[in-house]
Amino acid sequence: AVLAGLAFLKQSREVHAVEQQMKDGQELARQQAALLIVQSDQLEVQRRQFDEDQTARRRAQAAQVFILIDEARTLKAQTILKAAARNTSSQPVYDLWVQWRTDDGEFGDATSRPQLLPAAAERFEQSWTTAAGITGTDVSLDFRDAAGLRWRTTGRGILTELCADVSPQLAR
Repeated sequence: AVLAGLAFLKQSREVHAVEQQMKDGQELARQQAALLIVQSDQLEVQRRQFDEDQTARRRAQAAQVFILIDEARTLKAQTILKAAARNTSSQPVYDLWVQWRTDDGEFGDATSRPQLLPAAAERFEQSWTTAAGITGTDVSLDFRDAAGLRWRTTGRGILTELCADVSPQLAR
């Protein structure tokens, strides 16, 4: 009876130890699950930051190309607008395509140039009669950056990436 009692106590302690190990394992699993949730959140933040950095790198050169209307003169019944395109990046841009616009749409003939070198400027001019309406006058510059991506920047400072497979003529 004494041996049976000792065996029972030993088994009871072993069962208690196994139960404690199970509880510890469950607690460890809960902690690991919480850690995985935190790591998942951190990975999502890092992914978003990577995407933003990649977008910034993609736009870096294009964001340094500008076009601005810098002169407007009215002579008799004709208005002459002049704009300057500037490339402040360290690489050339290619296939320039300048289009004048009003609130009513495109106006005048588009003008093209093969390239705009770093730190260079190109001048563009458009004239029309004031009877044609010039409300909301703006100018846009389509170009291809050194990486081959197509962009459009406007005199209002809006930069948009264009479809890479479409030529300026087809885009219109």
